Amino acid sequence: IFLYVGSEVGFAGWIYTYTLKQTSAGATTAAGINAAFWAGFTVSRLLSIPLALRLKPDKILWIDLIGTAASLLLILLLPGQIWALWLGSIGTGAFMASVFPTILNDAQTRMHMSSGTTSLFFAGASLGGMVLPFLMGQIIGPYGPQAVILTVFAAMVAALILFFFVIVA
Repeated sequence: IFLYVGSEVGFAGWIYTYTLKQTSAGATTAAGINAAFWAGFTVSRLLSIPLALRLKPDKILWIDLIGTAASLLLILLLPGQIWALWLGSIGTGAFMASVFPTILNDAQTRMHMSSGTTSLFFAGASLGGMVLPFLMGQIIGPYGPQAVILTVFAAMVAALILFFFVIVA
């Protein structure tokens, strides 16, 4: 949950700057790409409610984590391609949308969720939301805007690996 929330907040917070620095797009396009991320996020969050009635939480998480990584990979492999940035941003928002509530739902099926346990989940989420975006801000200067997307991608791949070990264990 640390990795996911950090990725979500980091992507949403830095995609505007990434767009301005990585492409020749202006401020209006950068704002539109940020809005497209949130539009994908909002629509997908609404659509995930009936999906949650049909699929188990672990299946939804696999789809979400792999879809997010694939969307970010599109942006990484085609830097500067504005259409890839639009599509990747919408996809990232759409696939990230149901991760947080599904993680809590999945955890509930695996363990007793006391108030103390739940507070640890939220503390981890809050910490991720502070640490990863801060790190992205520190690396964008020396390594360029591509480092932001690479950081989010690495965090999502790490989340996929951790989730795999949760499923296997």
